Amino acid sequence: MPDSIRDKPERNRFELDVGGEVAFASYRRAAGVITLTHTEVPHALRGRGFGSRLARGVLEHVRGRGLRVVPACGFVAAFIDAHTEFADLLASSPRAAARDERRRTTRRWNTRISMHVSTRR
Repeated sequence: MPDSIRDKPERNRFELDVGGEVAFASYRRAAGVITLTHTEVPHALRGRGFGSRLARGVLEHVRGRGLRVVPACGFVAAFIDAHTEFADLLASSPRAAARDERRRTTRRWNTRISMHVSTRR
């Protein structure tokens, strides 16, 4: 993993510092799998390859740790499609991963809503 990209597990994200700006990739970890949920590059850095640098560094980290990846983030999914040397890291297809992520999010919100409603009765 490039030394300028670091894992911040307390924030569930990888960060890349560039000239006082921070690009990041958020994640969720489970047994042997890391789900990359979102990437963000500050406006001042966009279009200069920093998103790709971040994605490559994160995927190298994943490989080094022997993890599988679920690219729920569209940017990371597209990066893996374009850089097939990382395809072996996929835990499932990007489309299936995005679908599964939406289902998990919906279930979490439905649980929260039903818990809230049941406490008001």
